[in-house]
Amino acid sequence: MELSGRLMDPHDLGFDASKFPTFREGQLETSQEVADSTKPLFLVEAPTGSGKSLLALVAHKLLKEPRGAYLVSTKQLQDQLEADFHLPVVKGRGNFPCLHFEHLFPEVTSEVCHEYLGNRECEFIENCLYLVQKRKALASPMCILNYPLFLTEANFVKGFSNLGFLIMDEVDTVEDHLMNFVEVEINQWLMQLAHLGVPHLKTKPAAWREWCTQASDKLRGKLAEMGPKENVHPGRIKLYTRLSRAVKKLRFLSEALDDGWVMEVDEYKDEVKSITFKPIKVGGYAPTSIWKHTSRSLGMSATVMGHQAMAIELGLHSWDVDFRELPSPFPIEDRRVQYIPVANVTHKTKDVEYPKLAKAVHEVLNKHPKEKVLVHAVSYDLKNYLVNNVNPFYHRIMTHTQKDRAQVLEEFKASILPTVLISPSMERGVDLPGDLCRVVIVAKVPYPSLGSPQVSRRLYGFSDGNLWYGRRAARTLVQMTGRATRFKGDYSISYILDSQFGQLVARNGSIFPTWWRSAVTSGSL
Repeated sequence: MELSGRLMDPHDLGFDASKFPTFREGQLETSQEVADSTKPLFLVEAPTGSGKSLLALVAHKLLKEPRGAYLVSTKQLQDQLEADFHLPVVKGRGNFPCLHFEHLFPEVTSEVCHEYLGNRECEFIENCLYLVQKRKALASPMCILNYPLFLTEANFVKGFSNLGFLIMDEVDTVEDHLMNFVEVEINQWLMQLAHLGVPHLKTKPAAWREWCTQASDKLRGKLAEMGPKENVHPGRIKLYTRLSRAVKKLRFLSEALDDGWVMEVDEYKDEVKSITFKPIKVGGYAPTSIWKHTSRSLGMSATVMGHQAMAIELGLHSWDVDFRELPSPFPIEDRRVQYIPVANVTHKTKDVEYPKLAKAVHEVLNKHPKEKVLVHAVSYDLKNYLVNNVNPFYHRIMTHTQKDRAQVLEEFKASILPTVLISPSMERGVDLPGDLCRVVIVAKVPYPSLGSPQVSRRLYGFSDGNLWYGRRAARTLVQMTGRATRFKGDYSISYILDSQFGQLVARNGSIFPTWWRSAVTSGSL
């Protein structure tokens, strides 16, 4: 695309020339395709380094008129986009104090406003920190939201509905975000407060609905004991809010539950930690929860893995989507993936196969004595086994619990030693450029757990179950191998040790992105 006899560059469209001096291969052309598309959804498979953020915002500029929103998964990504593009960001109410009870922050946040005020007008409405950022975003042609906030605002507050253009980063996670929005979890605290047990029939929706009605009645009784909400003591506002929201969720469940839902009970040593109700297929909720709020959308990810299948999973038709796959800007030799099948890892075979994995991880570490390594262990069970059995490299090994994941990740990044981070949960949102990581090990193919009733019913109860299951594993695996090579000139090597990968490729090989397949070779230790 030319401008006054020269190729257009990002500066011509108002972007910072110091950060975006030129367009990368395929960026501008794909942006124009997005702007020209008449389909409700355009999917772009864009690997690391292809510049998907600029691509998306250029497409919005080329559309000229529509008000838009850019959705991301984390607050950190919101901050990054704000710094790169100077766009207004909206974060949830829980990040801000309520000016009625500013001294109680962070225990009491502006989340309590609706429950506390009811229909009363707030005297702090002009200065409320949450509303100030929201007004800036609503007045802007483009703003940056996270998925939970968008789903709540668009469906219940309507502030970010009627969009002309919706950009969805990491679009392959939308199904999970929608599931988190629709599902209802009753945690241990609520169960103990209302003296709730488990529904007497674990597979019967009628029993679930009866349980929800009884639970709702008990929690309403707790609310009544607290008195009128306008008289609730400030220190108990958070409690009142949690109870009130739980009652609303249970009321929704008592009407929604049917054979298309499952109940999942989280137990540990015969103690019930939570009860969660979730739909087997969540795509049916997408038309009302997402698509009715925008006239057109752009979804981007390195792991679309079947654009038509993704459209169907998200409640659209296969013909409602256009698609473009971008190449990787990184040479194959800088992002090699070696498949070395040393073990056939399943839940039933782990006693035999785990020792083989530990031996293979030991050998890989021996090949890379001076480089930092990330080991994807998939589960805490496998993580613990590897930590205790990969010897004599214990002095290099770092690991984490659910509580200190972020802290340990930062310690791993900061270390100048050739440390080895063994983790079950670093497959996404982890950026390890340069010497921060040169080696990635995928110990086990990351299939979703069949211990989840929702996963099991989704796999075995529908004709597309095997495709859905394989795509979930393939997406996560490709994401795992993408944590290290992050910029031109960077390099890393990934090892896949589980022979289940061979079976995954045999069944679903065509869904892997072309740029990723080209980097995979078979080898031995």
